[in-house]
Amino acid sequence: MKTIAKMKEGKQRKMVPFISLIALRRRIEKLEEMTSPTHSCTFCGTADDTLVISAEGSVSCSGCRASKGDYECNEWLRWLKVNDTVQWDRVVDHHRLGSNPFSNLVRKIRIEP
Repeated sequence: MKTIAKMKEGKQRKMVPFISLIALRRRIEKLEEMTSPTHSCTFCGTADDTLVISAEGSVSCSGCRASKGDYECNEWLRWLKVNDTVQWDRVVDHHRLGSNPFSNLVRKIRIEP
């Protein structure tokens, strides 16, 4: 984040945080895009009415949120593989062709014994 010094009557004031309008507009557009009705769950791809944006920036449906809880992604995927095969199949299908780090993790865990 940039900082600028404000000048008033020839005196320099404290440095204050400055966010450009372009950066602010991009943040707003990203949030609007993530909450649009056409968006789907980051994990399983479900277009659910109860999509919620997490602190990490991922969008999750109620099913994934309930089962993931406080698990780290790798722990949660291993748990899904063993305990909830229906949800696991949805996650695998959604990330079959993806090239992001989460898709790579799904493929790695899928081939584990």
